[in-house]
Formats: sequence, C-alpha cells, structure tokens
Amino acid sequence: PGAVLVLDIEQNDKGAASRWRKLLRGLGLQTVPGGLYLAFDWPPVDDGGLERIADFVAEHPSVRLVVIDTLGDLKGDATGGDAYQSDTKEMRKFTRLAKDYGIALLVITHDRKTQGGVQDAFSDRASGSRAIPGKALARWNLRRNDFEPTGVLLASGKNIPEAKINLTFDTDSMSWR
Repeated sequence: PGAVLVLDIEQNDKGAASRWRKLLRGLGLQTVPGGLYLAFDWPPVDDGGLERIADFVAEHPSVRLVVIDTLGDLKGDATGGDAYQSDTKEMRKFTRLAKDYGIALLVITHDRKTQGGVQDAFSDRASGSRAIPGKALARWNLRRNDFEPTGVLLASGKNIPEAKINLTFDTDSMSWR
C-alpha cells in the first residue's frame, strides 16, 4: 500500500475536476483521500517533467504509484531521426525513474484507432513506435466502439498471464466494471 500521484494532464483542470468528483462519489468518497495527489498541469519531459516527478517522489516517500494521463502530454517533442530509437531512449528514462525510486508507473497512451492489417495486433495499437509498448512490463488495451458502453480489456506482459476481460462503463461513477 502507498500513496498515488496522478498526473491528469490530458484535459483542463475544470473538466478533470468534474470527472474526479464523479470518480470519488462512485467510490463513496466526498473528498480526495489522503495519499492521493492530483496534478492537472505538469511540464513535459524535455522541460524537466521527469525530474519533477523524481523530486515529488523523493519529497513524498509513501508514493508507490505514478499515473501519467497521457504519455503524449508528458512526452518531449520529437527530435527527428528514427522514431523507434527516440522512443526507446525516452522510455528508458521512465524505466530508470521507476527503478531508482521503487515505484510503479502507469503510463496511459492512446491507441492508433485503426482496424485491420498489422496495426490491429495488440502490441501495435499503442500510439508511437513499438518501443513504447515494448519497454512496458505489462500492457493493457481497452477496445470499444464509439458511443458503446461495453468494451474488452486485453492484458499481456512479461510476468502476467494474458487475459481478455469484458467490461461495461458506468457513467455515474465514471468507471469500468
């Protein structure tokens, strides 16, 4: 058990606050519990974002999990060249951060939203090069059709069994069940 830092940086703070109120209410909570740290603005990797996470975790040693929503909002600008090599180099920074501080990182990224062909493979759906899911110890991919409340969560990883889990989205609690 431990504290959690959630970098909810994909949307503006008002939209995120509304969503968090629903999430907490769905859990039967009226306020943000102790040990849950929320941030709605964070600098990107190329502007000290990972160092700021490291500083936060060092100042809050009870933090065991950092959630990044989404990678695209934290990831640095592409510097040109080979995308795979660039993503590999950047993902190594995330891996090093997790190892150095003994934390788990849950990095959320969008999928390519394409169907058919090679890109329909589980490992090819994450946005970015294959280095992004390739460096992860575990991967989850939530697939659902637009405007549908049901989906399938696919799980795979280096040390976990593969799984396919049917889910339904509950709009009142903003959670999948």
